[in-house]
Amino acid sequence: MGLDQFVFRAPYDENDEEAMPLLTFRKENWLNAAIETLLGEEVENCTPVEISRAQIEELIAKISTVLKDHDQAPVLLPTQRGFFFGGTEYDEWYFKGLHRVRYDFAHLLDGNAEASFVYYIWW
Repeated sequence: MGLDQFVFRAPYDENDEEAMPLLTFRKENWLNAAIETLLGEEVENCTPVEISRAQIEELIAKISTVLKDHDQAPVLLPTQRGFFFGGTEYDEWYFKGLHRVRYDFAHLLDGNAEASFVYYIWW
């Protein structure tokens, strides 16, 4: 078990067994904390929340800032503790995760100019 994170195209029907995620991440606990900060609310397990293109663009900008200045990591994209959330160190895996998430979200936005998205976690 662990923190599994998914991004779907909105609207998302969690009862639709055919729904395929556009993005999938595992134990990127800082991402969950960042989404909660962008939304201004806690993201509950197995509860889809809509995220806008503007929020994703803001996330990408924060990631880019942290990748340029690693000292900004605990300020802009802090890790989040949780039983299934994995490590909370600002180590090479944290920064590799930042690169991957930035790349994946940038490509998601490139191919979906007018789309809305849903973030969904499961642990």
